[in-house]
Amino acid sequence: MIKVSELRIGNWICLTSGPIVRVAVLYNNGDLKCSYYSGKYDDLLTTDENLIEPVPLTESTLLKNGFTREFHSNYDNIVYRKDNFTMTRDRFNNFWAYMGGDYIKINYVHQLQNILSCLNINDVIV
Repeated sequence: MIKVSELRIGNWICLTSGPIVRVAVLYNNGDLKCSYYSGKYDDLLTTDENLIEPVPLTESTLLKNGFTREFHSNYDNIVYRKDNFTMTRDRFNNFWAYMGGDYIKINYVHQLQNILSCLNINDVIV
């Protein structure tokens, strides 16, 4: 489950019923509206935070979004770069962003979207 307070409009999330959708509207009571592709146009559906899950971050998502991949055998880490933003994946498949002198663990697509948004880097596609 994700708390609505962690989300921004445009974040990718997964409904517990299966499809990946994009947040379109956020309400203070924990409800949200999500857009999804239903064939010809985007439809909106209303749900709440009890019925949504985060989308796991994967290497495929990073590569699809223009990150380059480098292997560093000295550290057993894989490094991903886009613009001036760098992430690493450790041998346990955890993704980490180095920001402000600290490493931040990034597990989910919406977390990456929120960081990239703050850095004015293009949005993420899933």
